[in-house]
Amino acid sequence: MIGLTQENLDTIGFTFLLNKLDTLTPFGKELKNNLRRFSPSEKELLITELSNIGCLCSSIQKNSSIHKKIDYILPKLRDIRRSLLNLQETKILDEVEIFELKKFAMDFEDFSSKVQSLHLSLPEMDFTSFKQVISLLDPNQTNIPTFYLYDSYSDSLQKIRERKRSLETKIFQTQDSELIKQLKEERLDVVILEREEELNVKKSLSFQLRQYTTLYLDNITKLGLFDFWISKAKLALEFGGVKPQISSNQGIKIKRSINPYVQSILNQSEKQFTPISIDLDLGVTIITGANMGGKTVSLQTLFLNVLLAHYGFFVFAKSVQIPLFDNLYFVSDDMQDVSAGLSTFGAEIITVNQIISSLPKKFSFIVMDEFARGTNPSEGIILIKALTQYLNSQNAISLITTHYEGISNKKFAHYQVMGLKNVDFLSLKHKIDLQSSQKYTSIQIIQEHMDYRLERVQHDSIVPKDALNIAILLGLTDNIVKYAKNQYNQMEKNDQYDNSE
Repeated sequence: MIGLTQENLDTIGFTFLLNKLDTLTPFGKELKNNLRRFSPSEKELLITELSNIGCLCSSIQKNSSIHKKIDYILPKLRDIRRSLLNLQETKILDEVEIFELKKFAMDFEDFSSKVQSLHLSLPEMDFTSFKQVISLLDPNQTNIPTFYLYDSYSDSLQKIRERKRSLETKIFQTQDSELIKQLKEERLDVVILEREEELNVKKSLSFQLRQYTTLYLDNITKLGLFDFWISKAKLALEFGGVKPQISSNQGIKIKRSINPYVQSILNQSEKQFTPISIDLDLGVTIITGANMGGKTVSLQTLFLNVLLAHYGFFVFAKSVQIPLFDNLYFVSDDMQDVSAGLSTFGAEIITVNQIISSLPKKFSFIVMDEFARGTNPSEGIILIKALTQYLNSQNAISLITTHYEGISNKKFAHYQVMGLKNVDFLSLKHKIDLQSSQKYTSIQIIQEHMDYRLERVQHDSIVPKDALNIAILLGLTDNIVKYAKNQYNQMEKNDQYDNSE
């Protein structure tokens, strides 16, 4: 996945969802393990795949009993491609391989009939019947998934076996040891003839089965797609996913998006995830807000849903409208590489260089969480200002969080985490003071009152001083609080003076 590490995928919740993707056949698992990202040139293919998943979502809801039967059949459909390869290489199949081909054909017919009863309007699920294969491998019409080199395959085989059975009856009935010895030697000769004729039968069956290899492989391809798509549909239904709208416009609109991974963690504490909404246009968008305000979770949630759409998944939001990007990048503070002798900041710079080198020819989605946090603030502000100015002129949508002041300007869109903006601090402080001996509980109370929604603000909006407010609520010593307030007041005076100039 371009621009993404495994740690990125784990952190944003993509791995969590992938582990929830319950494919039931080797062919579906193969598609899951080799996920393909749809490029801008494959827009119509992606739209078709998403429509197919939507069709299957509706089918599961309307025909749950049939789908349960299909789920029971799918794990029976084992990987027989090695036997098919042997056929293509003109090898003679053994009885176990022929049995597997027979069983697959019979199980597939059962599966196919169940799918047909769903009346899905999916051309990709137009399966071809194995009736001719089953007729070949079940000449006695037993309709059971076992296999035997039946007498009916060869008159010679039938006669040889009749002779063998006759000899075995005589051996069983006689008491004469010499005669028994003679009969056993004769039986051994017959067994050799039987093996030779059985080999001829297997040659003949292998030759006849060879003409059905394409039939098998085509149905396997469709089976893998069905298994993969149905698992995507189940995932969407489990977490309330919706079909994203793939747009030709160079903008992103996401309404009330959630992150199932974070939501599952919050559910353990009986808490709810606050849905995130945002509109992003070509250029740079800045998100500001204090620590504990949920900026990082907002980034992860938004990026996760954009990424899911690119891999043909439903998204977890009320609605999502996105274009298809050539590249997607997620740059966060989990990039430290001690083995390479790199700090977080050093790793960030190397990654940024790699991103910039791809920008001139590619349409990119770039997400950065607190860029340059790992260096001193005065230099960090300069670097992030320079980076945002550059990215704003590129063919990219860039979403960047920062706690630095003065990064946004009138060229950028600016969002703030609402945080503690609308909180009655006296009431909240009183509530916390009642439990002053339980600091962990105090943090929980603050989190419960934190508003994690994003609101669009003017480019010159002041970053909320939630950090100081949180420190006060957690009982920071009065002398330190007094000094901090004086510093804040002095800073605001300087800002006013600078603005007046």
